[in-house]
Amino acid sequence: MKAINKIIIVVTFFMITIFVNKSLAQSSAYQEYEKDSVLILKSQISNTKFNFDSYDTSSIIKESDISNEKLNGYWQSYKGLMLIGDQYLPMNLVNPLIIEIDNNKIRHNLDEKFELFTIKERTLISKKKEKMGTISKITDKVLVITLKNNIAITRYYYERKN
Repeated sequence: MKAINKIIIVVTFFMITIFVNKSLAQSSAYQEYEKDSVLILKSQISNTKFNFDSYDTSSIIKESDISNEKLNGYWQSYKGLMLIGDQYLPMNLVNPLIIEIDNNKIRHNLDEKFELFTIKERTLISKKKEKMGTISKITDKVLVITLKNNIAITRYYYERKN
């Protein structure tokens, strides 16, 4: 019975991905979301785990070269993937998440003030020493950030808007 439920979840996830793919215009962030969705589906079928900790080697910036300056700009995310237990959930955000980075300052809302942050081993860390996420991929137009807590792992797919 548990295997049947898993197959139903995998098929449902796959069908949602196909539906969203056909109904929305493709964008770079969407393509990254779609690529990860397929990899997750394959991991579900093969009974393996998707590696949320890896750094995508197709990033144009080497992992060792990530810096505040290379993240400068205004980024929006309308897509996300969440893992709770062993269940993957696609997220379509009506109101985008934003990140605005200005050298060593960051904000997640246009109404809030910038706060200082640093990057250590791909992880964005606030002045208060709080982890704000780990960079999984970065190109000129796409930023993929993974967040982990005790309940879930969430990955957001941002596009540069400036």
